[in-house]
Amino acid sequence: PTLVGNLSGYKVYGLGITPSGDLYGVGNEPSGSLGFFSIDRNTGTTTTVYSSGSTPTLVGVRDIVYDPTSGRFIGGGYSISLAGDVQTFPLGGTYDGLASDNGKLYGYNFGRYQEEISPTTGRIPGTFRLLEGDPNVPETYGSLTGAG
Repeated sequence: PTLVGNLSGYKVYGLGITPSGDLYGVGNEPSGSLGFFSIDRNTGTTTTVYSSGSTPTLVGVRDIVYDPTSGRFIGGGYSISLAGDVQTFPLGGTYDGLASDNGKLYGYNFGRYQEEISPTTGRIPGTFRLLEGDPNVPETYGSLTGAG
């Protein structure tokens, strides 16, 4: 990896990328407010897209994943547009890592389990899969966070 720049005081909790290669992050802004921001992949320049200010939005967001169906990022209990419109989202769980694979969204918690997530209704019952101890899953998943 090559360091391309610093994030100017931003503390990143989760990263997500769009199909066109645009990089976004969620975490604390230099002011301490929770925010959603774009990150220039060539320079590291960070631009705030949404700032929670004093409102308690984005609390509990540990990672984000891009949903190509809605064109929005999903994280925590929120859905976030590329323009910074934040809406509540029925995720149905707190995930340390989120990932997308072949149009399906997945949530991971401490690398111990995986669940499929619907982009419209949240957690899909019956898709729980224990990863810990599964002979088909490498042990490196034991500390999985920020799965993207």
